[in-house]
Amino acid sequence: MKNPALIAVLASLAVFLDPGSHLDAFERKTLDARYRFFARPSPHTADIIILHISEEAIRTLEPFYGRWPWPRAVHADAIDYLEADGARAIGFDILFSERALRQEVDAATIGELKALAKNADLPEVRAELQRRLEAVDPALSDAWFVERVADSRNVFQAAVLYVAEDDLALDPGLAADDETAARIRSTLAGSAVPATLRHREAAFFNATVPFEALAHASRGVGHINYLPDSDGVCRRFTPLAWLGAGDVAYPSLALIMAAAVKGVPPERIGTARDRVIVGEAEIPLLPDGSALINYRGGRVTHDAAGTTKFESFYRYVSYEAVLASADFVRAGKPPPLPKGTFANKVILVTASAAGLSDLRATPFSPVTPGVEIHANILDNVLSGGFLRRPDGLAEKGYILALALLVGAVGARTRPRVGAVSVAILAALLIGLHWTLFGQGWVLPIVSVAVALAVTYLGVVLLKYSAEEKEKTRIRAAFGHYLAPQVLEEVLRSPERLSLGGERRRITVLFPTSRVSPRSRSGWRPRRWARSSTSTWAGCSSASSRPAERSTSSSATPSWPSGMRRSTSPITPPGRARRRFECRTRWRGSRRNGARRASRRSPCASVSIPAR
Repeated sequence: MKNPALIAVLASLAVFLDPGSHLDAFERKTLDARYRFFARPSPHTADIIILHISEEAIRTLEPFYGRWPWPRAVHADAIDYLEADGARAIGFDILFSERALRQEVDAATIGELKALAKNADLPEVRAELQRRLEAVDPALSDAWFVERVADSRNVFQAAVLYVAEDDLALDPGLAADDETAARIRSTLAGSAVPATLRHREAAFFNATVPFEALAHASRGVGHINYLPDSDGVCRRFTPLAWLGAGDVAYPSLALIMAAAVKGVPPERIGTARDRVIVGEAEIPLLPDGSALINYRGGRVTHDAAGTTKFESFYRYVSYEAVLASADFVRAGKPPPLPKGTFANKVILVTASAAGLSDLRATPFSPVTPGVEIHANILDNVLSGGFLRRPDGLAEKGYILALALLVGAVGARTRPRVGAVSVAILAALLIGLHWTLFGQGWVLPIVSVAVALAVTYLGVVLLKYSAEEKEKTRIRAAFGHYLAPQVLEEVLRSPERLSLGGERRRITVLFPTSRVSPRSRSGWRPRRWARSSTSTWAGCSSASSRPAERSTSSSATPSWPSGMRRSTSPITPPGRARRRFECRTRWRGSRRNGARRASRRSPCASVSIPAR
């Protein structure tokens, strides 16, 4: 069993090393297939609404707000309406890293302002003029935005952390200087989570954050970093990231929003060796500090032309509809969106216009909006439906144990039986691992299948080589002593070979000639010998077979051919006992003339123990 075990270890080691990462690439393909197969809305999927600023909305609202970027007072109006409609949390997947320095005003806006100024003596016109002037004043627009955010206390802003250790090794100047780093930490202080750095992959040395007044007015700031795999597909995210090697971490936008919805402040987000704890929800971490995203919201469809299309499970609402509803409410008219559309909902605001959209590759589509990733993470934290993967050592031990099992099966069974057994085992394991994904467990499929196949093929080749060597040895040892038929039988079943022979009890029957003394007395010696020889030859031809040649090197009694003691390792079927009937015809003569006589000769039975 040593050689099969060695083969199992070598096959498992080859799978673990995975030269060229080919197995890992195929494993990810099976993971994407499982994502698409098990994608189902969770109970919290309907609680998430995405407000998107589309290209069409920008063109439609350009006469009112000018070209993009819009005045930040526009977002203040949207926050007022969402807050009044009962939204639980509002997260901007848009960076407001600087204050607005200038605001472009088109000719139409200037003409409207001039027209309003001519009638400024009317109170209503004067109020509208004042509002329009504030809208085009960058400082007032920012102030209004910050004020509405502070009043709401349910608004969250986005930040981006960058310059990892690998980037720093290439260019140390990419890191923020001490003053900039201090300002970044001050801006993010309200969202800091007490946690010691354990994973160097989650450490960054620079960041783009909201301007300080907006960050302090917001309820929290979360990073929107994404973590693609080597094939560019985003399957993981970083729940907590560090700015340098400090003792505080900064959560992702989706994580801090979900914690707020659950009533967990940032300082109460717990950390452990292999998980992040948000209330009753636990986020299992991979060895590099990232976590797998359990994609819930989306399906892939194909139209008649064969084009692949991604359909999200999350509800999309146009930003234009929200702004129009806000205007209708101020005018005392029924809004286009029914009242209560955003009640108890979590809102993510993003821009999907050309040049503004953040498209990422996911298991569902290579051009998935980045906000979908945040929505799925938010959904996972609220529902507690994260994916778990066994520890690296546990996974390797599991694959090795399966390989050893297959090696034992291959060593103890015939090739056909072993192949069927291994195929059934592999099919059961693949089905089990596929099914467990729906229960939140990610177990390897390709690695297990390859380890089992390589182990079994290696054991079969080892057995074939050993059998060929044994046949060669047997041919060399017994080829000069055994008949070809006996040698082939021995090669088919070498385990039955015994150099000392087999001890069996056999029965040998031989005939005796009974003739009348008168007839016998008249025979000459040559005639008697000829008669006896023909009698023995008849019995010998009926019983002699090549398989009964003696294989013993010891001297054997001088029995007639076909009745010698047999020491062949092969017992021919039906040879437990044989009976021979021999008929002889004797021709005798009397004085009164020749006559024919035919008598049946009785046979004598002799039992001889075979050694």
